[in-house]
Amino acid sequence: MGFSWKASQDGDGSTVQELQMGPFAHKISKTYKKIVLTLLECNHFIIIDDVAFGKQEFEKWKKLLQGYKVLYVGINAPIEIIQKREKSRGDRIIGSGLAQFRKVHEGISYDLNIDTHKESLESNVKTILSKLHA
Repeated sequence: MGFSWKASQDGDGSTVQELQMGPFAHKISKTYKKIVLTLLECNHFIIIDDVAFGKQEFEKWKKLLQGYKVLYVGINAPIEIIQKREKSRGDRIIGSGLAQFRKVHEGISYDLNIDTHKESLESNVKTILSKLHA
């Protein structure tokens, strides 16, 4: 089993869709990390776009990437905006945004936090680049 969705209720009674990882999904996740490490060992500059579900998964990345120059960026938006985007995109599991919103960033400290609702894409890119070159 790979990735699947499971409907549940959050603490507020809202229906959420939680991403579940089966054995194949865990294997893919470990392989992905090995690929990233190989690219870094070959002196590639890379951007890792990953939804690390909670502090434990985030800490795996930090351990793997220690010794490399890394900028950890948290990407956020207000939950109302996330839910609106989820509906308008038409290819999202309704309720997945709420589940991720409450779990993904919990207990994690980033080098930089970006709010995709407050600033434009161009402004956010400039902010990230300025932090990289600081």
